Amino acid sequence: MFKPSEITNSLMKAAHLVLIAITIVAQLAPFLPGDGYYFLSFFSLAMPFLWLGHTLFLFFWIFRWKSMAWWSVVILLLTHWQFGPVYRWNNSQVDSDESALTVMSYNVKLLNKYRWTQEEYLADSIVAFAQNSQADVLAFQEFDTEFLAAFKQYPYQTYSSRDNKERSVVAILSKYPIVSKGRIDFPSSSNTAIYADIELKDRVVRVYNTHFQSLKLMNRANQEVLRDTTKSKWAQKLAVLYDRIGRSFDKQESQSVLLSAHKERSPYPNIVLGDFNNNQFSSVYHTIRTDMKDTFFEKGVGFGSTFRFVFLPLRIDYVLVDQAFEVNGHQVTELPYSDHFPVLVRLNFTSPN
Repeated sequence: MFKPSEITNSLMKAAHLVLIAITIVAQLAPFLPGDGYYFLSFFSLAMPFLWLGHTLFLFFWIFRWKSMAWWSVVILLLTHWQFGPVYRWNNSQVDSDESALTVMSYNVKLLNKYRWTQEEYLADSIVAFAQNSQADVLAFQEFDTEFLAAFKQYPYQTYSSRDNKERSVVAILSKYPIVSKGRIDFPSSSNTAIYADIELKDRVVRVYNTHFQSLKLMNRANQEVLRDTTKSKWAQKLAVLYDRIGRSFDKQESQSVLLSAHKERSPYPNIVLGDFNNNQFSSVYHTIRTDMKDTFFEKGVGFGSTFRFVFLPLRIDYVLVDQAFEVNGHQVTELPYSDHFPVLVRLNFTSPN
């Protein structure tokens, strides 16, 4: 007759093996063709939860002195090796005076234009923070051009929206001259990317600012689907959400391919930053990153969360730089002004021009 502890161990072992199988699929997902196979992207999106599950299993098996703990150790090490660290311990930061270029990426949610919060002076707070950041280049997503005039110390500006409406744009504001600029149109989407070739004292660098397709997990249409509590419609509701989010994944994939191809043709050292709307385990992230440096891996601290999410730290805003750059600092400031947090990065060049 089985003892209760043996039954518990058997059930937990079975659950752990299922988790391992799911994690292996998630690890392979970014490198498999995802056209039409939405579920592969869902696996990548779930990686933070899988990582947490393996951490819990690790402590569970250690507490019971079971060899299954080694499975979690192996999976966690493979995840770290393949995708980079989820958590960064304290990194030494270089003083900003020693940096050649400081950039900031920030999704400002239209500076509260449509009153997602009732805070009266929220837009002023965002503008004041950005102005006081001492960044040389500001890259905004979901920006409102009404506020461009407030950034007088950034005289070189470029912005664009896919539908030519100024209500929500991506923008690059620079203290240094912009010698060339352009836009990358994303088909069948209001999202877009822009670039600016910025002339520093002794060289030109290209800055890409992108806002990839949102998954719209909490938009009004999806909330209405979930609000219907009719039990008989649950399967239908899940199918609708699966299709909607899956189509967003497909758009992200095509958008990342377009941007990656464009940056490969750049004649200058590249900085790619913005709101990717996906995590570091996704094919979207890996398509863009290639051999670029993720500034969080270089100088980040903690989980580096850039999005306000109640369940787990979520990093979906990035600053990626070519090997020509040395990362001096990476800072995320958890401000209450938007659903995203600003990312400030200080850079130097690895060699003189």
